[in-house]
Amino acid sequence: MLEEKISHLTFCDSMDYDDFYATEFENCVFVNISFQSCHLEKTSWNQCKFINCDFSNCRLLNVCFYTCEIESCKCQGTDFWDAFFKECKIIDCNFTYATLVNTEMRNTCLKHCNFTESRIQTCIWKQVTFDEVSYQNAEWISTSYADIDMRTCNLNGLHVTTDCLLGMIVNPEQACELSKLLGIQIQ
Repeated sequence: MLEEKISHLTFCDSMDYDDFYATEFENCVFVNISFQSCHLEKTSWNQCKFINCDFSNCRLLNVCFYTCEIESCKCQGTDFWDAFFKECKIIDCNFTYATLVNTEMRNTCLKHCNFTESRIQTCIWKQVTFDEVSYQNAEWISTSYADIDMRTCNLNGLHVTTDCLLGMIVNPEQACELSKLLGIQIQ
């Protein structure tokens, strides 16, 4: 049961309080907000928009984003544990050093995002679109990318468990690079 519901508000540059445990936000807009010291466990956002917000080093535990737009936000070093994203647009966001564990995304689009040095473990992707997303030196563990088109993404230096690669759609250059992870020698 949610403790508080906040709807139809716009927050710009600052917020009056920082404890959002089990809070539901609906139809809110957040612009230039730093959530760095906020308590966000079990928080849900429905039809909200985030522009240039900073979630860096936050722990987002059991959070839900429904039909949200997340644009030009920083999520550096952010922990997403048991998070859920449905019908979201995530554009131009920085997730370097982020950790996503048991996170689920459905009908979500990620475009021009940076997941360099991130860790993605036991996540579920259903009808997720990745467009020009960088996973350079990222770590994927037990997360299926089957039938997901990654042809426009940077997968250089990727560290994976091989189950992640099964059925993933890649371009020929990526296929050569990923084959090295399987011990294949191309001569």
